[in-house]
Order: sequence, then structure tokens, then C-alpha cells
Amino acid sequence: MTNNKTYDFLIVGSGLAGLFAAYQAAKYGSVLIVSKIKENKINSWLAQGGIAVAMGEGDSIGSHVEDTLKTGRGICNKEAVKVLVEEGIECVQELIDTGMKFDKKNGKYNFGLEGGHSKRRVIHAHGSSTGEAVTRFLYDKVKEIANITFLHHTQVLDLISTKDEVAGINTLDMESGEVNSFYSRNTILATGGYNNIYLRNTNPNAAVGEGISMALSAGAEIRDMEFTQFHPTAFYSESGTIFLISEAVRGEGAYLINSKGERFMSNYHEMEELAPRDVVAKAIFEEIKKSDKKFIYLDARHLGETSIKDNFSNIYNFALAEGIDMTSELIPIAPAAHYSVGGIKTDLFGATSVGRLFAIGEVASTGVHGANRLASNSLLECLVFGRRAAVKASENIGSEINIPESDLIQYKVSDFSMQHYNITLHKLQRIFTEKVGIIRNEDDLNDALTEIEILSEQLPAMSSDSFFRKERDLLNLAESIVRSALYRKESRGAHQRSDHPDLSSKFYGHVVLINSSIKFEKID
Repeated sequence: MTNNKTYDFLIVGSGLAGLFAAYQAAKYGSVLIVSKIKENKINSWLAQGGIAVAMGEGDSIGSHVEDTLKTGRGICNKEAVKVLVEEGIECVQELIDTGMKFDKKNGKYNFGLEGGHSKRRVIHAHGSSTGEAVTRFLYDKVKEIANITFLHHTQVLDLISTKDEVAGINTLDMESGEVNSFYSRNTILATGGYNNIYLRNTNPNAAVGEGISMALSAGAEIRDMEFTQFHPTAFYSESGTIFLISEAVRGEGAYLINSKGERFMSNYHEMEELAPRDVVAKAIFEEIKKSDKKFIYLDARHLGETSIKDNFSNIYNFALAEGIDMTSELIPIAPAAHYSVGGIKTDLFGATSVGRLFAIGEVASTGVHGANRLASNSLLECLVFGRRAAVKASENIGSEINIPESDLIQYKVSDFSMQHYNITLHKLQRIFTEKVGIIRNEDDLNDALTEIEILSEQLPAMSSDSFFRKERDLLNLAESIVRSALYRKESRGAHQRSDHPDLSSKFYGHVVLINSSIKFEKID
């Protein structure tokens, strides 16, 4: 195992949150960015909808805050939401001032409308390819900065923890097989969510919650793990091909149609197709149950060929490649696991309960989303809390860190353990799809917990093989999600229980896990 130099900032993940944090952190010191995948295989790159920001005519900070709180079903951190909305304007303006080009119409920024929003406030770049455009822009900017170092194709094995703080990471070079240690005064996790734990999901294969599980192993608190947001409109095919159909399509007027050819959203919510995601996903789930099909339809035909091709070219081209011309045909869609609302508990600066460890983006639980994320607030959160974490972490520059004298674990990697990990992941995907989906109940959740426990018993109790260790982390993550879902005996936002269908004042707060214990934090 090779020991490398110490950095001021060590950022795990190269999505929008990690890149913006690195861009800000480079103003204060040396930065190392570690990523195991290419930039076009991350969630930020795949984000279609845009960035929600109260910069349009007739919009206001108060209106954006109100929509976010309402969508969060009562358990958002109000102070965090205020920070998100107010500083989000500053962050988007900083991108613009740096050269980022957002879409305009007649010389003005073209703000879109999405579910849960009362105003047109979603700013786009390259139509429905906003995530790709902004991430590419920042990636190119960051590569030009001399004191930022990139490590690609590098798997983080675990966090190096000493004396209740994190001192760095152990890594595996996925090309050479070499194991290395990197030390830092600040470790910032920007690793994304866990939705590839479901068979049908919109995330890249790498999204298995590694940052959350590593932080949990290091003693950090994690929160709100029961809230898994399903995107209502993901492309459906019998081959299993999945592609996100942006909420912006419904924002421009597309309809949801059931198997009988009927619009149905008026039966579920006064905002119809533009209701918050939890409502729309549940409504589609119920309509599918009533039919003999595994999908319903999205109807965008009336938007017109020019509008579709101009505003949603990537969606149009994908559907066309799958044999669907959305200018003249209905698009088959069904919900898919999309966004991890919960994650590592942080304060308003991304700081976790463990010293020198920060979390930003989807891996974090800042409190801004409550029980259900408002559409297009995710990229905004990446910017705001990426910047905040970098500024806060800069206070540690110049301080000494406790670097271990020797490595306690000699890592190894075997083909057998990698294969075993992949088999276990596939089993978890089946368990979560069948037992921990859009609508849950106690029997299914208990069955899921039992199956996870059986998988855990099949692992070696102690192993230096990195993939066996990662498999144990993955199972611990899965257990934390199911235990949280069992604990919350109500239906709130992205967590729906058929055996507890109503809101309950007993659960007005947050489910928090640390190590093997679980506690509930009530909101005053």
C-alpha cells in the first residue's frame, strides 16, 4: 500500500456537487478529486429537468420557499430551504458570470414549469440536457485549475478514521489494481445516491450508496433513508430499456393517459399532471394496478413537432431509436427509482457528525427536501451546499491531521469476491423491487429485512478482500433503508405504507441511524 501526499481538500465524486465544491475549494488550497466512473456516467450528467431558481419575472424567493416546503410534506428544515433558495440565485449567477450559457427565448432566460412549482422557474441549458451541459462546463473549468488533481477509474475502499475524525481514504486503482492511501485535512463526499439498488431505476450502475455506507461505517449519522423518490415518467420497454422522460415535458403540457385512453390525474390532485412527484408516481402505480399492462402512456403529440424537437431533442431521439415517434405516438412510461432523499446527516455547511467529513449533493441529508424533493431543486442543492462546504472546510487549512502510523488492513481483490458482490447486488435489486417499492407494508418490509440478514450471514465475518467489505457495506445500507421504512408507520411524501395510509403527528420529524441504533428526532 502506497502512501501519497496530503491535500487540503479531498473530494470523492465528480458530479455537479463535487465539481462546484472543487472549483470553490481551489481558492483556498490543494484539491484532489477521486472518481471511479467517467463524467458522462454520473447522475448530474443525466439530469434533464434543469435548475430551479427564483430569477424569473413574477417569481420570488418566498414563492420558491413555499413550494419547496409544501412538496416536502412538512418536515423540511426551513432554514436550509431559505439558504437553498436565496444562495441558489447567487450560485446560478456565478455560473453565468463565469461563462455558462443557459437557454434564452426572445433575449430572456427561458424558465420552464415542473411539478410542484407554482411559477415557471426552471432554467435550462441545451433543452432537456441541462445536467450534461452544466457538468461539462464545470468539468472543463476545473481541469484548467493548477491546484486541482483528478484521479479517474479509482474506487474508494473506505474512509481512514482516527480519533473521531476522517483523515483520508483508501483507494483501489481500477486499472492497475494498486491500493493507495490519500490523506486530507477535509474529506468531502459527493458520491450520489443508492437507486441502483432497484432493478428499475434511472441511475448509473455506480449509484449504490457507497458514500452513505462508508460514512455509516465511520460512525456518521444518516437520516431519512426511507424516502426513496420514484420518477413518475421513465420510458418503459419489455427489453428493460429505461430512459428518463423529463418532468419538463409535462410542464409544457403533455398528458398522462391510462390503458383506457383516459386522462386520470384530476382524480388524484388539483394540479393534475403537475402535481408533486410522490402524488404522480403513486397515481400511475394505482392506474397500472387497475390494468393488464405494466405501463401507462405519456401523450406529447399535441405539443407539436417543432416544439418537441427544439425543447426535448435528446428525449425525441432516444424514443425514436426505441421505435416510438413521440410527435405522433404515445410514449409508454412507468415509475422508476430516481432520487435518494435521505443520506448522511449534515448541518447547513455540509458538515457531518464526524470531524473533517463533509457530504454534499444527493449523498447528503441537508433537510432541504423533507419527505419529497421538489423537481429541479437537486442541481441547485449541489451548487449551494457544494460552495458552503468548501468555504467551511477551508477553516481547517493549516491544521494538523491525525495520520495513522501504519495501515491496519492489507487489502486484496479477487475475481471471486467481485462476482459474489455482483450476485448479491442483483439479489438486493430483486428484494427492493418486490418488497420496498412505491407502496410498502410491514409484512413485505419484514420479509426484505429477513432476506438481507440471510445474505449478511453468508459473508465472511472478517475479510481483507475489498469487495467482500464493500458487499457488507452495501448490505448495511440496505438494512438501514428497510429499518427506517419499518419505523415510519405512516404515509408521507416518498414513503407510502398501505397499512398506514395517513399522515401521523407521531412521525413529524426524522428517522436517524447511527451504527446499529435508530432514533427519532421530532420537529418542534
